[in-house]
Amino acid sequence: AIDQRIEGNNIAHLNWGTSDAKGVTLSFHVKCSVANLVLGGALSNGNFDMTYPFTYTTNSTPNTWTKYTIYIPGPTSGTWPINNGLGIRVIFNLGSASARLATANVWANSVARGPTGAGSLTTVVNSTFFLTGVQLEVGSVATDFEHRSFGQELDLCKRYFQTVAKGREAVGASFEYMGHGHGWGVSQAEILLRWDKEMRTYPTLESASGTDYFSMSISGGSIEFDNWYAYGFSRRSGLLYKNLVSGFTNGSSYRAQINNASAYVYLNAEL
Repeated sequence: AIDQRIEGNNIAHLNWGTSDAKGVTLSFHVKCSVANLVLGGALSNGNFDMTYPFTYTTNSTPNTWTKYTIYIPGPTSGTWPINNGLGIRVIFNLGSASARLATANVWANSVARGPTGAGSLTTVVNSTFFLTGVQLEVGSVATDFEHRSFGQELDLCKRYFQTVAKGREAVGASFEYMGHGHGWGVSQAEILLRWDKEMRTYPTLESASGTDYFSMSISGGSIEFDNWYAYGFSRRSGLLYKNLVSGFTNGSSYRAQINNASAYVYLNAEL
């Protein structure tokens, strides 16, 4: 399945789970190598105990782009968080066991990923499925796809994921710099970071690990090590540290950088 998770803060205006629940329209384009195949998906809450399976049929001519528009009434029951947690899951199903399928076009307490009677691409050798132009909007009318600038989209994405540094990203240097660090005692390196954008929640550090992937440099030499650890992360800032590495001077300033093309440091706050 292809699964898009929507933050609860973005669905507060829908009033889902109340008598004032508003309906939404899901529109999308599909191109599939298998003609006349019944496929589908579902809208679900984060708990996967309230779902609305939907269905559609691929074009009678294989590999032809086709637009689909599906109206989904607002659910008047169920738990729909309106905070920074998981609000709605939008699922496009490409094949599931019958236990994960349920009656189409009705809200129900189920764990469905798609509609009963749907076909499966997983049993068709070399089948292909392309999906684009997906839009979920309040009301019963599907408007034209909203094209945002690259800069706008990047800013929005940074709420969920950011790159601190990545190998081979810099111009005029061997590898990308991470920032200014310092020695904490004689065996620990630290870097204080402040994120580009406030993140959805305290992010998880994803740091590649490998021999001499990172280094702290000072006039006269550098100290290399394998990875970083996280400390004191908030939605806006945090500290990276590496301990049990000899050669640092307490309080001295160091230049921190990537030291291998395969190295990276990411911040992950995905739903």
